[in-house]
Amino acid sequence: MAIILKQLKIMKKLYRKIMGCLNGIATDKQQHFTVSLILCCIFGTIYGLGWGFLITICIGLFKEFIIDKLWMKGNVDYDDIEFDFYGSAAGVILCVIQFLLFALFK
Repeated sequence: MAIILKQLKIMKKLYRKIMGCLNGIATDKQQHFTVSLILCCIFGTIYGLGWGFLITICIGLFKEFIIDKLWMKGNVDYDDIEFDFYGSAAGVILCVIQFLLFALFK
């Protein structure tokens, strides 16, 4: 149990550092980054990192092109797609670090 708490503490510290880097960025972009990071971690843990990354990017593209452009009759914000990509990449990195920590403290 102590190992898991130590790993969670490390992950929390990494998450805070990542979010601290996003302070000067618009809230909408922060939301895209954060949701993509979380989704990539979830899908990456379930299906593998490559599939998790791909599924998360597809969800972001679906949101921009289908929901925003076709359904809501708005515009595609390519910056949102960019931050979906960054969040997904950060999710992959976070998952790799998490897997390494679990292997290290096993």
